[in-house]
Amino acid sequence: MTLRKVIFSFILSPTSWIYWLVIALLFILKIPIWVIVAVAIGFVIFFNFLPYYLIKKLESKFQVVQETHFSEEGHILVLGGGHIADSELVFEQQLNNTSLRRVLEGVRLANYHESSLLIMSGHSLRKGHPSQAEIQAEVAVTMGIDRKSLKIISEPSNTEEEAFFYFKNYSIHKKPIFLVTKAIHLKRACFIFSSYGYNIIPSPSYFLYKNYHPSFSWFLIPDFNLVINFSEYLKEFVGYMVLKIKISYKKNLKLFYKYKINEYLLDNKFDN
Repeated sequence: MTLRKVIFSFILSPTSWIYWLVIALLFILKIPIWVIVAVAIGFVIFFNFLPYYLIKKLESKFQVVQETHFSEEGHILVLGGGHIADSELVFEQQLNNTSLRRVLEGVRLANYHESSLLIMSGHSLRKGHPSQAEIQAEVAVTMGIDRKSLKIISEPSNTEEEAFFYFKNYSIHKKPIFLVTKAIHLKRACFIFSSYGYNIIPSPSYFLYKNYHPSFSWFLIPDFNLVINFSEYLKEFVGYMVLKIKISYKKNLKLFYKYKINEYLLDNKFDN
């Protein structure tokens, strides 16, 4: 480890200060040494190795989509990733990092197969302000995407709604759907969309675990950034388990969504 890395990792890192202050406080309180050692090891395990292992295990199931995957025309569906509803900012700056990466991936895939339809999804955060889908579409246009090959779905506010409103707009079809979202979200997202009967091709836009490289410093200080990412993992884990509960409640998730589809068709029939 270079001197520069030592300075930034240990001396100028608030994470390091918090960690060693906790250890120092335990010494001041005359806590038994074995307890202090256990706390130090526990910090390292639960703030470094456990989150990294679980996130990597989930994300590594998915591979970056290559040009060879485009054997036929399909839909490239970019799920909403969040934005700031601030009209003083240009669209590129309103998108958060997650959304920008998703748009970049959607545009990259669209360039592989120009006849494929690029679809942006996501609702508006404020009345009168463009929706997530509209902002993402405008950013895609600045990257060279033709407006004619762009569509938006501005109603959904979560993944289940994104699947439902996609069905509402495009019904059931046999075309492949390149589902673009971050790798940690793909398992749950693919599960939801596949339950409608769609042919889903997971298209990860970003891998959390690839940003971390276990090193000797992990034995000395916890990486709190991993803790934040671990919260995302727990959100996905709990969300997936909730879907499993729906399966046990409805016997079959397909029946659950089929019920939603039929309910929509019935309402639409009477509305017309």
